[in-house]
Amino acid sequence: MTANVDGNEYIVVYGLIGGAGGRAVPLDVDSAGRLVLAAGGTAQPGDTRLQDGAGTTLASILAGLVTGTGAPAGLNPLLAQALSTLFDGTNLRTQQSASAANLAAQSAVGAALIAPPGNWAVASTPAAGSQASASKAAGAAGVRHVITSAYGSFGAVAAPAATTTQFNVRDGASGAGTVLDAKTSAVPAAVFATDDLDFPVLNDIGSAATAATAEFAAAVASVSQGASLNGYDAA
Repeated sequence: MTANVDGNEYIVVYGLIGGAGGRAVPLDVDSAGRLVLAAGGTAQPGDTRLQDGAGTTLASILAGLVTGTGAPAGLNPLLAQALSTLFDGTNLRTQQSASAANLAAQSAVGAALIAPPGNWAVASTPAAGSQASASKAAGAAGVRHVITSAYGSFGAVAAPAATTTQFNVRDGASGAGTVLDAKTSAVPAAVFATDDLDFPVLNDIGSAATAATAEFAAAVASVSQGASLNGYDAA
């Protein structure tokens, strides 16, 4: 367990620790979050200590404690402080705060990776008069597609018949699955009529082992459509 003392978080042990000669030494934590001996507990200099090469005790977790208090009784008590660490691929690095000094250092060492791993993107730009459908195939068992954005656009290459068109983001393959997001736009009977139907910021979590799709509901004669879908996978 951990305890907060003077603004610092420490790892503390709660229960029994083996003492010298195999003795069981009962421990507790007081109201200040300090490691203390439980009522009736005793500790000896040989209990859980750090020594130098000459055998001199440098610090002891137990021997410096007085029953019911966290005060030292002749030896230096040892506090184990919990530090958040991050792996850089080779070493563990202490996590850094956004202090002015750290920002001025302009270093990413100790900064957490916030970009989701495994980003993917799919797009569809068929010929005019065809349906644009961008689909990410289903992942393995337990893998979910997390959709972060979707974009749809259309443009009339010749004057179409006036109608409407709908752009959908689906939890499923083309034409199947739940529609998670949708936008509708009018298609005027005019050449070069265009519109964008975008979802620039999404956080749609798809079903496990299921495709994800961004598409127009149907093709429109004389209209060119484009669709794209972006996201990452979570398992």
